[in-house]
Amino acid sequence: MGSSHEITWQEFRTAFLDKGLVDKLVVVNQQKVHIKFHSNATGQMYPATALAGGEYYFSIGSMDAFKRKLDEAQKELGIPSHKRIPVAYYDKISALGTALNFAPTIFFAGLLLYMSCHAGGELVAVPVVFFSIRKSGACLFYKDTDVHVKFKDVTGMDEAKEESWSSSSS
Repeated sequence: MGSSHEITWQEFRTAFLDKGLVDKLVVVNQQKVHIKFHSNATGQMYPATALAGGEYYFSIGSMDAFKRKLDEAQKELGIPSHKRIPVAYYDKISALGTALNFAPTIFFAGLLLYMSCHAGGELVAVPVVFFSIRKSGACLFYKDTDVHVKFKDVTGMDEAKEESWSSSSS
């Protein structure tokens, strides 16, 4: 048990579908059809045959051809439409496939990170200023003047207020 066997459509039809052993079909990536059996099907299968034990699947060429063959086979067997074998569709991708899908995004994010860290270097032709955090130049405007007068120093001084008023009105 646990081994996987690839069979043909004809083997599926004669060994499983015609005998009523199939409970469900699972189409994976529109290429392979995995067969799920009824719980009592294992007792009806003969161990001496080549199709005994394990999981079974068969490959399909196209979805349309598979659907058409399955419908025709179930009509020939006289299975009513409300009792037809359910077919599930499943897309399965590997971890490598997922990584390859995100590779371009990760590459460009890494490139932008590299460029922002090395913005001052000679390798970068265009300066990447919007990624760097720099000090504002507004603080440097009053840096050289030695004016350290605060509001609390001039509050309540009527002479300073009058002097300021008279100099501004002249």
